[in-house]
Amino acid sequence: MSRVYRPRWLLRLTVPVWRAGDWSYITFDVTPTRVRLELNDHNHADALDVDLDLVGSGVDPRWIAGATCALYVVSADDFDLWEPRDDNLRFVGRAVKVSRALRAETLSVEMTFHDYTSFFLLAKPVATDGIPLYADTLQDAWARLCAAIPIGGIDPVAGKGRSGVDALKDNLAFVGLSAPGPVIGTAVAQRFRKLGKVPVKPGVDAWAVWQQVVGMMGLISYFELDRCIVTTATDLFTFGNAPQIVYGKNLLDMNETRNNDRGLRGVGITSYDPLTGTSLEAIYDPLAGKRKPLKKRSKKAAAAAEPQSEEIDYFQVPGVTNPEMLQEIAKRAYEERSMQALEGSVTTADMTAETTQAEEFDLLDLRSGDSVEVRLAEANDVSILQNIGHIDQRVGFLVDERGYAPAVAEIVARNVDRLTSVSSLFYVKAVEVNAEVNDSGGSFRVRIDYMNKIDPTAGDEARQTPETQA
Repeated sequence: MSRVYRPRWLLRLTVPVWRAGDWSYITFDVTPTRVRLELNDHNHADALDVDLDLVGSGVDPRWIAGATCALYVVSADDFDLWEPRDDNLRFVGRAVKVSRALRAETLSVEMTFHDYTSFFLLAKPVATDGIPLYADTLQDAWARLCAAIPIGGIDPVAGKGRSGVDALKDNLAFVGLSAPGPVIGTAVAQRFRKLGKVPVKPGVDAWAVWQQVVGMMGLISYFELDRCIVTTATDLFTFGNAPQIVYGKNLLDMNETRNNDRGLRGVGITSYDPLTGTSLEAIYDPLAGKRKPLKKRSKKAAAAAEPQSEEIDYFQVPGVTNPEMLQEIAKRAYEERSMQALEGSVTTADMTAETTQAEEFDLLDLRSGDSVEVRLAEANDVSILQNIGHIDQRVGFLVDERGYAPAVAEIVARNVDRLTSVSSLFYVKAVEVNAEVNDSGGSFRVRIDYMNKIDPTAGDEARQTPETQA
């Protein structure tokens, strides 16, 4: 029996108000008529777009400047009861654009929010006292940057005012490594540590400075609600108890695209040393020496042929003079790019999904770096179908016993033999939630963008492709 969902959402706004010569803060709740939530990867800020009824919400763009928000989304119970709690808090951010419009006979307010990354993007250029020192740990560097952000902030959940974003200095969380994190100077040669501050490009914003410092250590950093997470690529992209999106069960739309070239090329990282005038180089290429060699040609043919491009893609990472650290960065860059050899997206109207360990998973908790399983059929059905030899009998079983549409049943029946030989587990790249209330009742959709991963530590046999086989 299909599950009944009752999607409900609430936007909690906190707005600064000037009273009696000082700022105070008003917090109130509104119910948007439309919600679009983008949960992106660590290289991009999360974003929220909402539509509000101007009369019903009381929100006016002329006084809403400086607002922050907290978005709660949940499936209500059978009595349509629910309340905003920490476990259904989906987004925290600041208003970056507010507009009002008249459509037909409805006055509406459209609001766009970005996560707390935007506080640091606006701090451009970074104040001198906010530049991290080589002697700083990552915790020290984060606190130094937070103290230098000249933008007032608000805790949208508690509704309490902040002194700049200095309050965020305690919201740094380490995943896969211990606090307070490594000392920045360990990523550079000893002579650089004597320079004091980390050299940064003129005019860069505070988030670029933070990403440079974190990247020097071969780490990844991003905002999750009001916490800044620092983690390793390995710990971020780790297989877990993945939710299952199954064709014919909870899958509405699906598309996939494969770029075969990405997983075949190595990665080179270069870093310029301004003191010696030389560049360091690190190469990570697991397929080195395993590619199919070119056929021998005559000297005349070889001279006339176009030169072969090198099988390495090079990227520049500034500020790293430690060869071992540069090698770790090259490995991480290879792993991240290799994941994008196959990209796809699935759309579902369900708010939860069963995991590989038969547990219920809230799809709105899915984030970039999590895992998701996308399959054309249930695991038990695959086993049954493999024991049915004739395609027509397979189709009949799926239609009569499982309720598949005939067209879907034929696709599954003809492809079932390859389902067990190809991995159906993917990494989540981004999640988009769309919810709307309209005259027909409304709609709810979750779109999951995913990508595969080529494991550089896997055995040679598992990694063989037609291009690499001799």
